[in-house]
Amino acid sequence: MTSTATATTTRAGRTLALASLGFFLITLDILIVNVALTRIGREFGGSTSGLQWVIDGYTLMFASLLLFAGNLSDRIGAKKAFGWGIAGFLVASIACAVAPSLGVLIAARVVQGSAAAIMLPASMALIREAFPNPANAHTPSGSGQSAAPSPGRSGPCSAVPSPRSTGASCSPSTSRSGS
Repeated sequence: MTSTATATTTRAGRTLALASLGFFLITLDILIVNVALTRIGREFGGSTSGLQWVIDGYTLMFASLLLFAGNLSDRIGAKKAFGWGIAGFLVASIACAVAPSLGVLIAARVVQGSAAAIMLPASMALIREAFPNPANAHTPSGSGQSAAPSPGRSGPCSAVPSPRSTGASCSPSTSRSGS
């Protein structure tokens, strides 16, 4: 292997690690808030609907901005979009940590969901750029980023197939024979 190929491989590995870290942050945040929801309710004295907005504010912004964020990543570059997403996520996380009321926490979670929406497509684009050769189908970009360390993947059911599996472990078969 030449020094150029070694440098490219090292850079691709770093890119994969960084993109996986962003994916890990998104998943870890969702997991932590769901686990801490009862304590959040006790600390802020919020109603069930208020606590639901702590989760839904994030989820709503995350889901609704994914397509826009993918387009943004294509326009300004995946590296810059990923940096913006990480910075926004950091600022929003600090705002969540120091939130004095449930309303401020919900607003910070909305910003956090927006930043996560920017991070996710940018991280996938970074991986695609790091592994441009389609012959490398075994790379994480070919398997739905399943190599990303994810706290949610330790459960009994994994929705994202691993590179060595033939499919998701708990998805029912949709094909019917003889029908």
